Amino acid sequence: MPVTLKDIAKETGVSVSTVSRVLSGDKAISAQTQKKVRKAAKKMGYRVNTVARSLKTSKTYTVGFICPEITNEFFMKIAKGVEQELKQQGYSMIICNSNENVADEEKSLRILLEKWVDGMKTDAVLVNNEHASFALVDGLIRRGKSRIAFVGGNELITSAKERFSGYLKALKENNIPVDPTLIRFGDFYLQSGYDIMREFCEMKNAPKNFFISNYFMQVGAERYLQEFEKGKESEITIVGFDDMEASPLFRFTAVAAAQPMVAIGKEAARLLQRRMEGDMESFPLISRFDVEWIQRKI
Repeated sequence: MPVTLKDIAKETGVSVSTVSRVLSGDKAISAQTQKKVRKAAKKMGYRVNTVARSLKTSKTYTVGFICPEITNEFFMKIAKGVEQELKQQGYSMIICNSNENVADEEKSLRILLEKWVDGMKTDAVLVNNEHASFALVDGLIRRGKSRIAFVGGNELITSAKERFSGYLKALKENNIPVDPTLIRFGDFYLQSGYDIMREFCEMKNAPKNFFISNYFMQVGAERYLQEFEKGKESEITIVGFDDMEASPLFRFTAVAAAQPMVAIGKEAARLLQRRMEGDMESFPLISRFDVEWIQRKI
C-alpha cells in the first residue's frame, strides 16, 4: 500500500493538513516541523500522488517542450535551461521530438494536451540575428574581403531569414552588389553544409570567404574543407554561428557568434511561467539576447 499523508501524520504526531503544507513547500511551518515531516516522508518512502493533486488543483505541474530534432545539441541546451528554471517551481518537462515534420509536431501537440500539461512554449526567445550577421559580414569586409559567399538554412525559418537579411544589409552598406551565384540555402543539416561547400569549391572562380549562418551546416562545410582543402586555412575564411562541442576543431572559422543557449531556455521558461500565472500582456512576445563573440583564428 502506498504511504499516505495520514500515515506520515501518525508517525510524526502532527495534523494531516500540516503534513500537506510541509510537502507542498509552505515556508510558514516551523523549520523543526518541516525537518521532522520530510525526514519521516523520506524514511517511509512517500511519493506525491500527482494524479490526485492534479484533480484537486487542476494543475499537473508539467510543461511541454516540442523539439524539432532531439539529437541536436542546440535544442538540448535550450531544454536544459528550461528544465533548470522550471524545476525550481516544482515543474517537470515532457520533451517531444517533431523531426522537423508538421504532422509529427501536430501529433506531439495532441499528446501534450491529452497529458494535461500546464503550458507549452509559444512566445519566442531569439538572439539579435540580423545585427550579429551584419557584424560578422561587415567584419570580413573591413578586412578587405568583398566577395563573400552566403550559406543559410531554410528561408521559411525566422532565424534563417533574419541572418540572410543581415548579410544583405552588410553588402548594401558597403556598396557591394549582391551576387546570386554566391548565395545558397540548405536544410540546417551537416550533409547540406558539406554539399554546398563542395559546390562552391568546385566553381571556376571559387569564393574564399564565407558566412555560414547555421552551426551544423558549418560543421559540414568545415568537414569538406578539412578533407579536400587541407593546408589552405590562410586562404579560406568562415564566419558564422555557433559555439558548441566541436567548435574548437574548426580550422577555417575565424569568428563565431555564440548564442547563450541555456540562458535562452531559462528566459523561455520564465515567459511560460508568466503565461501560466495568467499574465498575457504583449502576447505573443519576442525576447532577444545579444550573442557572444568567439575568436577562432586571426
